[in-house]
Amino acid sequence: MADLLTRTYQILHDETGDDADRLAGAAVYSASVQGALLEYSRLRPRLLRQQVTLVAGYDQPYPSAWDAGLSTLVSVEFPPGYRRPRLITHSGLSAGPDGWRMLDRAHSPGETAVLTYTAPWTQDTLPESLSDGVAHLAASLVAQAVAAEFGRSDKPAVPVDSVNYRDKADVWRALARDLRQRGLLMLGIGVDANGNTVNNPASRDAVWGWPSW
Repeated sequence: MADLLTRTYQILHDETGDDADRLAGAAVYSASVQGALLEYSRLRPRLLRQQVTLVAGYDQPYPSAWDAGLSTLVSVEFPPGYRRPRLITHSGLSAGPDGWRMLDRAHSPGETAVLTYTAPWTQDTLPESLSDGVAHLAASLVAQAVAAEFGRSDKPAVPVDSVNYRDKADVWRALARDLRQRGLLMLGIGVDANGNTVNNPASRDAVWGWPSW
């Protein structure tokens, strides 16, 4: 996790000087990076395909990268190997705590299927093109933690601070919103003025058929 941690430290240092290093410990930074990866996984999960061997009975074991809290089953190719894949879509599948099953398709043990499913991002699987956006989300979470510390305290967290600690809490909350907005925009996710995610509008125009010229 060193790369995302380093980038998160750097972002906050560039924004605030060394205050963030003094106000938030290593555990806060580490938890913030994990939280940022989790948030991005919920917004834009990884899409994976994996071939599995079917077993006897209805319930089938989940693939190796399946996460019980985040993963969803998108489709199943069964039987695999055809030029035009024979897909079982989401409506023909069921996923539960004991495994997944095909609702309207019989199988024999030892046959294979190709599963398309979602999985969470990790530091090792996150592409370099997404790391800066996720680091900004992590920096936002650190800033929220610092703001919460100022908000709970009756004394300045840093003795040399000359600014009222409640004003400092507001400053850190504003910074957290700004960092979150920047991070989401870097990741290509729509965001409103309050930092909440929004769906990108669909195109209002469409052209059907071949152009004539």
